[in-house]
Amino acid sequence: MTAWETIVAAVGGLLLGLGLGLSIGRRSSTSAAADQHATEARIRTVILPVLERRADQLGIKSNPPSDPNRDVVGTAVTLASAIQRSDTGRELGYSDTVELESTRGSKTISHRPPAAS
Repeated sequence: MTAWETIVAAVGGLLLGLGLGLSIGRRSSTSAAADQHATEARIRTVILPVLERRADQLGIKSNPPSDPNRDVVGTAVTLASAIQRSDTGRELGYSDTVELESTRGSKTISHRPPAAS
């Protein structure tokens, strides 16, 4: 085999590999984008309404639901963390309850012995 045949075979293999890589990569990126859009649509229709109702019940402000430019995943995470902080702030920890009860029950009653007559 001469030198020019080797060069042509190498360039042909390089072009074939580049073409296959681009076409496979384009297909996988298209399917990944379609999966992401489907996930965002499910979050928008199922999860966000529940989080927005709960945030309204707690008095937490959220972005208007009609805003099409908002980040769906970011909004869901922000609302969920705000709801979680609100719920955590309202709960009285078990250890606090025990301490309050223990201080309430630890009052000592002084007992005087009966007077001798």
